[in-house]
Amino acid sequence: MSLEGAYGIATKDAMPNVAGGNLSIFNYIETGSIVHQISLNGGILAGSHHPSMHDLGISGPYTASLRSTYIPMMGGYTLNLPIGDYTMFYLGGKAGATYGDIKTTIHGLEDGSRTHKISTTKFSWAAQAGFKFSISSSADFLIGYEYYQIQGYNDPGYHTIKLGFSWNF
Repeated sequence: MSLEGAYGIATKDAMPNVAGGNLSIFNYIETGSIVHQISLNGGILAGSHHPSMHDLGISGPYTASLRSTYIPMMGGYTLNLPIGDYTMFYLGGKAGATYGDIKTTIHGLEDGSRTHKISTTKFSWAAQAGFKFSISSSADFLIGYEYYQIQGYNDPGYHTIKLGFSWNF
């Protein structure tokens, strides 16, 4: 069994940029030089921004702030292919559910500010690719890319650059 932690910054258009961490518990299954990885992944992503009032469909001399927090829980499969003595290319996918908490606040109203909060759990999935570099017999450094999508929201998904560390025990 192994443990992996990664930090990522996800960006997308018209929604907050988010940053957060991911923790994975996984098991390697070796078949010759190819390594299959089955994992259980969890994490937290959070961010905020100030959308234009036009994007929210509101007119007037107001300002807005939007705060999002996402907590994904997903199972995954990753194929690890050796490309050298100490380097592997990985390609994988994950699927599960993400709890999302989105809070929108309109500022500058006559009676102060007004807040609207939506909390929901939605199906989510991710596709990922990258490289793992062996730094010892039980530790790897990883760098990669992940596309993360939460179904049910009108958004194009999150593009994440991942940097992480893996420990095998």
